[in-house]
Amino acid sequence: MSNILKSYNNALIIQGPADVYLGVQAPISAIPPVQGTNVWGSATGGGTYILDATGQPADNGTDGVHLGLVEGPLTLTITPKFAEIGGDQFASPLDAAFVSSEFEIDFVAKEAVFQNLQKYFSSTLGTYTHVAAAGGNPAADILQFGNVNSCAITFQTLMLVSPDRSNVGKFYAVQAYKAFLSSAVQTTFHRTTQTSWKLKFKCICDVTRVLKDGVAQIVKITS
Repeated sequence: MSNILKSYNNALIIQGPADVYLGVQAPISAIPPVQGTNVWGSATGGGTYILDATGQPADNGTDGVHLGLVEGPLTLTITPKFAEIGGDQFASPLDAAFVSSEFEIDFVAKEAVFQNLQKYFSSTLGTYTHVAAAGGNPAADILQFGNVNSCAITFQTLMLVSPDRSNVGKFYAVQAYKAFLSSAVQTTFHRTTQTSWKLKFKCICDVTRVLKDGVAQIVKITS
C-alpha cells in the first residue's frame, strides 16, 4: 500500500466572466472528438470551430449572435437522478438505479436587443420586425406578441466562453446542442434599477448525435 501524495495546483481554480452566444452551429458529433473535425480549437490549435485570441467563435451557420453584457454568475447545472432500491428488512436503501439527468444553464442578460429577445422565446410567441423610416414615420424595432395555434418549439444552441485566467489567450468553452427557454422574460422600467432578464435554459438531448454526446460538451483549450 502506498500513500496518496498531496498535490496543489492553483491554476486549476476557475475564476472569470463568461460571454454567451446563441445559435452558434454545433460541431459534428463523435466520441472521442477528432481534432480538425468536431472539437473546439484555438487560433493556433486548429479545429473546425475556431476561437480567436479574444474568445470569439467562428460560426459555420448563420444564426449565431453574441448576447452582450450579462450579470454574473453564469451557472451550469448538471443533475443526475436516481431511484433508490430498498427492502422491507432494511431501514436504508440497498442499491440505486440511474433513471434520468437534467442539464440547465442560468444567466442574467442585461442588453435590450429586440432581435435577440425574439430568440429567447422557444415558441412563435414573439415576432421581431425592423421597420424602416418612411412616410414621416420613424424607423423602429418592433417585438409583437400574441396567441399561437401551434405547439412547435424552436430550439437553440447555447454557447459560453470564459477566459482561462492561468493561460492567457486560452478559454473554457461550453456548448449545449438543443436548448429552450424555460423561464419568464420580464421587463421592468425603474429610475434606479437596470432592466435585466433572468433566463433559465433547459438543455435536452439531440438524438441525431452519437451516444454520450447528445446534450453538451465542455472544453478547456490548452494549447
